[in-house]
Amino acid sequence: MGNTQPVLAGIDVGASSIKAVLVDAETGSVLGTGRSPVTVQSPRPGWAEMDAETWLLDAGKALQEAAARANIPLRSVASIGLSGMCPAFVPLGRDGRALRRAILFFDRRSLDLAERIRRDIGEGRFFAVTGNRVAAGTISVTSMLWVQAHEQEVWKNARYLAHANTYLGRQLTGRVAMDWTNASLTGLFETAGKGRWSEALASELGIDPALLPEVVAPSTLLGGLGKEAAAATGLPTGIPVAIGAADTAASALAVGVLEPGQVFESSGTSLVITTCIGKPEFDPRFLNRCHVATGRWLAHGAMSAGGASLRWFHDEVVTGAVALGRGTRAGDNSAVSQPFVADPARSAVGNQLWYDLMEREACKAPPGAGGLIFLPYLSGERSPIWDPLARGAFIGISLATRLRHLIRAVMEGVAYAERQILELAEAVLGAEAEQLLSVGGASHSKTWTQIKADVLQLPILVSHVAESAATGAALLGGVAAGVYAGENEAAWVARQSLEVTSVTPNPSLRPVYDGLYETFSRLYPALREEFAALQPYAC
Repeated sequence: MGNTQPVLAGIDVGASSIKAVLVDAETGSVLGTGRSPVTVQSPRPGWAEMDAETWLLDAGKALQEAAARANIPLRSVASIGLSGMCPAFVPLGRDGRALRRAILFFDRRSLDLAERIRRDIGEGRFFAVTGNRVAAGTISVTSMLWVQAHEQEVWKNARYLAHANTYLGRQLTGRVAMDWTNASLTGLFETAGKGRWSEALASELGIDPALLPEVVAPSTLLGGLGKEAAAATGLPTGIPVAIGAADTAASALAVGVLEPGQVFESSGTSLVITTCIGKPEFDPRFLNRCHVATGRWLAHGAMSAGGASLRWFHDEVVTGAVALGRGTRAGDNSAVSQPFVADPARSAVGNQLWYDLMEREACKAPPGAGGLIFLPYLSGERSPIWDPLARGAFIGISLATRLRHLIRAVMEGVAYAERQILELAEAVLGAEAEQLLSVGGASHSKTWTQIKADVLQLPILVSHVAESAATGAALLGGVAAGVYAGENEAAWVARQSLEVTSVTPNPSLRPVYDGLYETFSRLYPALREEFAALQPYAC
């Protein structure tokens, strides 16, 4: 790299906001961040959708905020890369516009279609081809089949079956493509094979392979930024745009995780333990995808509602009760049309004081939360149990239970579930977890991070990388622009600037948490059939 020190921009489409970063290409350090809140809509129980047509304008707002914070004009940006939650399925028309709202990864409307795939294709064959198990919403082919079955007009007019960064890439450059980290979670891609669409599988499922975008590397240069997109974002016309990657894969690049055995935690709406592996030898208890770099793969132990569990408790119990007392809470019908995922930005942005108070309360409760255990299966569960019918539960409530115990139990319950995933990653993937690198919004909770360290009995290194997915996207934009020779150089630069705060476990708490972890591990198997019996009554 030269002496000009170019500035790289990254955009990440998240479940609570569109994030943007500006990165110094020479040092890999983040110069400024911005975000624009977005709304998840749930018109029916189990549905999770978002209006993709607002993403470009929201990205522009986030970029303007990042530029203001960095005191850098957007006209100085040299390239841009994209990232997003995955999957966020969007069918596109011939004009490249979204034909309906995006269907998100935690949407559960397609459970019956997932069962159809298991019956017609077989779980074993599906896994052998795609590297993943059949899971409604988590693998976007089930959402595709739902649109095909229930929204025939949308399906008839669809030209491309896209994910978030495919859609944004089309908006920015006019070109349609999908990177291989996103393709890996469609359920139509040969993740462990030749890295191409499985035309045979698509045809058997009744999906025309012609609807699937071109598959490219995450650092692929889509083209130059178009005039309309430049006007919407404030970026210079013609700058290089990289297709980018799914959020967790982009985060892996941002923290320099490219070698087999390296592991890190992404702690946000969902909680993900990610292990880099050197061969496509997958375990069905993990989500599996290609990494941003050739010859590497990522195995994700992905919880559905890690951070979302605490957000639910904040929204529905803590601030919900306050609003009810003030007479400002919506009526009962809002629980159906606007559940806790309806506007997560209000929790993340507008109510930090309440989260601070919740942390203080959690600190007042003893380790073990007074014998109270929380099962964090508020949106079914992915790793390691893979049960879309699993439900959340508090076990051990008594008249002595106080709010502080409930809050701490939520934090501890997520940590117990994380321990299950990490132990599995060490046993079957060769994860080397002498310490755990942590990124994401929830990692900045000192109380929760300390609880995780104590439950895992591992030091946790909290990364100071702001918005790691957007940062990884920016680095991929740098590769596309020729600023970096490739992903390895970008990762090397990222590692040089990586700053962390170490949180050390308290060894005296090992007996407490070991015992409660054993109890936690027995609870789901004991309740599995009861959770299924509750499904007909689920809200």
